[in-house]
Amino acid sequence: MIFEANSFDSSDTNLTVSVTPLDPTKESSALPGQLVTDDALLTPLTFAEFSIFDSNGVRVNLKSGASAVVELPIPPELRALPQYQDGSVIHCYSFNPETGQWEDFVVGIITTSSVDGTTPVVRASIKHFSWYGAAPESNDCADVYGQVVSAVDASPLPYARVEAFPGGETIADANGNFVLIAPRAGPNEFVATRTYTDSDGSVSGMPGAKAIEFGKIKDAPLTGLVSKPCNGSSGQSIASIGEPSDRLVIAIGNIGTLTYHVDAYSFAEATSSEALRAAGLAVPQGLDRFRPLAAGTVYAFLSEFLPDGASGDGLEGAAVTLAGPGGNVTLVDSGGGTYYANTDITAGSSYTLSIDAEGNGSVDGTGSVFAVGDVSWVNPTEGETLPSDGFVAEWSDTGAQSNDAYSALYFAWLNNDASDPNLYDGDLYIGTRRQFTPRSSHGEGTDQPLKPGHYLGLLWGFSGPYSPDFGDADYTATNNITGVTVNGSFYSYSFSSDTTIEFDLQ
Repeated sequence: MIFEANSFDSSDTNLTVSVTPLDPTKESSALPGQLVTDDALLTPLTFAEFSIFDSNGVRVNLKSGASAVVELPIPPELRALPQYQDGSVIHCYSFNPETGQWEDFVVGIITTSSVDGTTPVVRASIKHFSWYGAAPESNDCADVYGQVVSAVDASPLPYARVEAFPGGETIADANGNFVLIAPRAGPNEFVATRTYTDSDGSVSGMPGAKAIEFGKIKDAPLTGLVSKPCNGSSGQSIASIGEPSDRLVIAIGNIGTLTYHVDAYSFAEATSSEALRAAGLAVPQGLDRFRPLAAGTVYAFLSEFLPDGASGDGLEGAAVTLAGPGGNVTLVDSGGGTYYANTDITAGSSYTLSIDAEGNGSVDGTGSVFAVGDVSWVNPTEGETLPSDGFVAEWSDTGAQSNDAYSALYFAWLNNDASDPNLYDGDLYIGTRRQFTPRSSHGEGTDQPLKPGHYLGLLWGFSGPYSPDFGDADYTATNNITGVTVNGSFYSYSFSSDTTIEFDLQ
C-alpha cells in the first residue's frame, strides 16, 4: 500500500496497518460473499483485506476524495495465462459488508511490483479500506451437471452442498444430482460437503456427534456444455438433467479426526541431504535413506500430526500424486510414511502434489511449486578478481528462461575469510531478484562497498516455504501444502556445481 500525505480521516500518528492477503487458487473458501454481479460471474485473480487502526484500536479510513495505491501479487499458477500479462486492464471490486456483495470499484493494471521489480501485480487506486480484489467478469457460462457420490463405494449421497468457484452454489437432491452455473473457461474448483449425524459413533467416536464429508474437483474440463449468460443462477431444474454424458462426479469422504503432516521435495538435479542441511534446511530423517538424492526425483514424508504438535508414526497406504506438464505420476509407498517417484522434472514448470491420506479417493491436501532450474553465478565467477567499488553480484536460472510466470527465491551469501572481526566483511541476500549490490557489514547506514579481500560466494535457489535453520536467522515459513486434514511443505531447490565459488575484491 502506498499512501498520500494527510490522506487519513484521523490525526493520530500511531497507526497500525493490517493486510490479509488471499490466494484464490488455494484459499477460495475464505473469501466473503459470492463472486457474482447482476449479470456476470467474477473470475478470482488476487485479493486482500486492508484495515488501518489508530492507537485506540478504532478503524481509520481515507478522507473523502483521497486515495491510496495497492499492489496485489498475481498467484504463480495464474501468471502464464494470456489474459493476465503486463499492461492488461483488470476489473477490481471491493466487498460491501452491508449488502454482502462485491461491487464494481476501480480499474487495475497488471504491472511489475514496485517492491522487487519482478513480481507481476495488479496495481490500482482505491478510495477506502476493506476486502478488495481483482476479478475479471465472465459472461460465457454454462449449466454444469453432476452427482455427489461416496468415495468408499461410489453410492449416491443425498443433500450435499455443492459450490463452484467461481460460480453458483446449490444443494444436491436425494440421489446426489445437482446443477449449477459456472464459467466455461479458466481455472475452476467444485467442492461438495455433507453434514450428518454419526448415530453410532463409528466415525467420530461420539454417538450422536455431527460428522462432515468433503470432496473437490479442481480444473475440471467443461466441454460440450451449452453457453448461457452469467446471471449468477442456473435456469435448469434437477428433474430436467437426465443422464448427460458430461456429468461431473464428486466423490466425498469422511474428514475424520486425525490430521497429517507432509514434507515433500523435488530435485531437478542430483544433490544430497548433507547439502540441504548446509543450506539451513531441516531435513526429515527419512531422506537419509536415499543416497544420493537423484535428479528427477520427488520424495514425500507423511506422518500423523498429534494434538501436541509433534509428528507421530509415518502414514502408509496414502495415495500421493504429482501433476506436471508431463501428466500425473503416482509416488511409490516405500514404507514408514516415505513416498517417492522418478520422473522428468522440467525446470521452470509448475508441479502440484496431491495427498489422499486415507486412500479413499478424496484429496485431503495439495501444494504447488515451480521446479527450480540450474542456478549459477554470472558475476563473479570462480577465481575472478574484481574492483570492490561498483561490484554487483548477479546469477542466472535456467527455469526463468523457459517460463515467464516462473518465480523462485534466491539465497546469496558473500563473506571473506578474515579471522579478525575487524577485517571480516560480507552480505546476505534473500529475494526473488537475480542480482543485488552487496554492502559492507561495517558500513551500516553509510552504504559502503565490501572491504577488499578473498571471498566465498554461496548461491541456492528455492521454490516453496524456505525457512533457513541456522545461525540467528529469524524467518517463519508458511505451509504451502494445505487441505482439510493434510498440511505441510513442498520444496524445490537447486545446488549446481558452480554455486560455491571463490573470488577476490580489490
